[in-house]
Amino acid sequence: DALAGSRVVAANRKGKQLWLELDKGKTKHCLLIHLGMTGSCVIKGEAPPSYKAFSIDDAFPPKYTKLELVMGDGTRLAYCD
Repeated sequence: DALAGSRVVAANRKGKQLWLELDKGKTKHCLLIHLGMTGSCVIKGEAPPSYKAFSIDDAFPPKYTKLELVMGDGTRLAYCD
């Protein structure tokens, strides 16, 4: 609920760390994602990353989803690890 209505204002990456800067009026949030060895972010309707040992089926959200974000325009992003 804390993220509902937030707007992504920046996306940053350093090594395996990915963080999204979020703005919700007077409230600012930061969502940190650690990608680890097999972590990825998958967007519904877009081709998944093509790593040697990485594959997902057509089901959404993918099997090992830890977090799913639904954007205002209906875009769905799943953080998998």
